[in-house]
Amino acid sequence: MHPSEVFVDAVVLHSRPYQEDSALCELFTAQYGRVAGVVKKVRGPKSTKKSLIQPFQGISVKWCGRGELKSFTQLEAQPELSVFLQGKAALCGLYINELMVRLLTHFDPYPKLFGHYVRCLFELKDADNVELPLRVFENALLQALGYAPDWSCHSHTGAPLVASEWYLFDPLQGIIDAPSSPGSSVDLALPPEVTGRSEAGQFMGASLIAVAAGDYSEQGTLRDAKRLMRMALGAQLGDKPLLSRMLFV
Repeated sequence: MHPSEVFVDAVVLHSRPYQEDSALCELFTAQYGRVAGVVKKVRGPKSTKKSLIQPFQGISVKWCGRGELKSFTQLEAQPELSVFLQGKAALCGLYINELMVRLLTHFDPYPKLFGHYVRCLFELKDADNVELPLRVFENALLQALGYAPDWSCHSHTGAPLVASEWYLFDPLQGIIDAPSSPGSSVDLALPPEVTGRSEAGQFMGASLIAVAAGDYSEQGTLRDAKRLMRMALGAQLGDKPLLSRMLFV
């Protein structure tokens, strides 16, 4: 059925003023992926639309138009998809929204990623440690887009990683052998900040295996996962910095 004839559930990723009384909005939907469009008459004194196009707001929407930029003709609140975030959780939500806008192409559906996205927002709302839902979502995003290898296997040989060995993550090659170094058997007993391996993109097999399994019970795994995801995402984002990351002080 043509999307202009049926309501589609979506979550607002971003919106900004457009022309005199309109707004440009970026939405994320399960069926159609990322969708951009114009909402008219947003800023009028009697308009109820402004509250519906805030980040993390769940809506049901109809649109029309043949081009990539649609005209959103009808919007209704979808409370089951709406999340109110504040403080650090809100900054984290803006961060993942910016990742979505930067990395997803329009009208490329990712239904499973939509589920991961909504789950991440709700987990951020109640999280004692926002790092955990962020790392889980970043990994899901990378996997959905095909930008991440199987973290538990050697990317060249396909062999399972050895927990006690060091490996190198290269965004172009995946998980490969780490360069050998003198006294490596001693280095294995030392943390990355002592050996300097963390600066070279090297990771213990145990951390990579845990990331692949979604097991972040060890604090070291969570720390390594942050560095790993930043490397993998950075390779796709290029030199343009994330604006949301600048909000963290």
